[in-house]
Amino acid sequence: MRTALLVAALALAAPPASAATVRYALLIGNNQGLADDLPLRFAQADAERLSRALVQLGGFPEENTTVLRDRSAPVVRSALLTVNERIRQAVSGGRNRAVLFVFFSGHADARDLHLSGTTMPVEELRKIVVGSSATVRVLVLDACRSGAATRTKGGRPGPGFAIKLDERLDNEGVAIITSSAATEDSQESDALQSSFFTHYLLSGLRGAADANADRRVSLAEAYAYAYGNTLRTTSRTLAGPQHPTYEYGIHGKGDLILTNLARVAGHGTLRFGAGGHFLVFQGGASGAVVAEVVTGQSPSHVLLPAGSYFVRKRAPDLLLEGSVTVTVGASRELREGELRRVSYAQLVRKGGGARALSQGPLLSYTLRGPIADGLGPLSGFELSYPLALAFLTVSPRLGYGLLGASNPYFSLSQHELSASVAAYRAFDLRRLSLFVGLATGWTLALQRFAALVPSPSRTSHLYFFGADAGLEAHLGRGLYLQLRGGPRAYVYRALGADEASRTTTVATYQVAAGLGWQIR
Repeated sequence: MRTALLVAALALAAPPASAATVRYALLIGNNQGLADDLPLRFAQADAERLSRALVQLGGFPEENTTVLRDRSAPVVRSALLTVNERIRQAVSGGRNRAVLFVFFSGHADARDLHLSGTTMPVEELRKIVVGSSATVRVLVLDACRSGAATRTKGGRPGPGFAIKLDERLDNEGVAIITSSAATEDSQESDALQSSFFTHYLLSGLRGAADANADRRVSLAEAYAYAYGNTLRTTSRTLAGPQHPTYEYGIHGKGDLILTNLARVAGHGTLRFGAGGHFLVFQGGASGAVVAEVVTGQSPSHVLLPAGSYFVRKRAPDLLLEGSVTVTVGASRELREGELRRVSYAQLVRKGGGARALSQGPLLSYTLRGPIADGLGPLSGFELSYPLALAFLTVSPRLGYGLLGASNPYFSLSQHELSASVAAYRAFDLRRLSLFVGLATGWTLALQRFAALVPSPSRTSHLYFFGADAGLEAHLGRGLYLQLRGGPRAYVYRALGADEASRTTTVATYQVAAGLGWQIR
């Protein structure tokens, strides 16, 4: 119904074809807000990255693109009025038509922007943008409770919006986009080194939002991509879901093309297959995230400056990652076969992404050497639950084992229940992980005798410590094989020849082979 009403409303005639289009952008990034605001880390960087995308991919001239970093309200107000005056002169006499794009990233409340110890009413910013002589005015606010800018005009959270503009500007009006609703906090990500909303907006402008694969990204496509992925990602954060909002007041037809990927110098295209979630890092795995691509039923692509990149794909049970090179003017298709498989435990140890823990059960068959003459070896099973942290894996274990001994006069069966913990350091190779560590624990041994002369059952307590070394082979779907072994020292009370009880220490070994499953 909403689409039908919009289509009916967008029907005004185009201006003369001879009118040129000039584009202006003012981008404001303030890490510093008021005295009681915690400093932000990435607001300035977000403004700078967006300005580069608009210049490189969106046809905004550098001389018409201004970035303000941690400036006060009077400076921001003056810059807004200055760009409006430039636009007024450029469009006077009907010679040109203009696009004005204003972006703010920083602290705000429902009423004011917080600008380096000063405030500026959101409504004042809105009035300056709306009052511009530009034919089309776009205001993007990435700040806490920024949805108040659209609330008063009927803005609401939604999955997309039907602003229809194009480079011919057969239209006029205002579009206002905010990163969160009027009662929500906008959030930054240390892993992305950006705010969630601006990160996805930039990824969309590089091509991830190109839903119709025409090599052009419209305002509508960019918003829809940023909305869906911001909501999806922040739904898993402590602060909770963040709903970008919009307000439209556009008359005309066509699409406002924010970036045109078909005519950019010095760039190449990286293509991704359908049904994937990809992160693209500058240079290597420790570089900045430059794009995030979430593909549905059809493939997607991003336009990147020529150079080296590191790509990570999230699969249900593991990661696929590897290095790629983008060359000028070329289209590079990413194939899964050229990416190496990385288990989630390996990712935790590498410090990749926001994961701090990988865990899951491991069932092993164990074989322990003898601990007394004629007593051993002992075979059994062990259930453990390794917790893989960044620098150490801690593995609590429960075990059961059985051994037997006999001679012409009696037979003995010994059942052992054990509880232990191991801590080890893993070293990851391409398809294997090697580890070394220490283990300690307690064992309850129950001995039962069968003899010509009846003997009572006897229980013993044993304590042990030792070392472990081994390897893990990752099989996929979270499954892995583990082989390990090492020396053990058992300490227990035993009867001597004089029937006196003495503390005894015995050296032996234990080996194990198991199948584990890592839960993401």
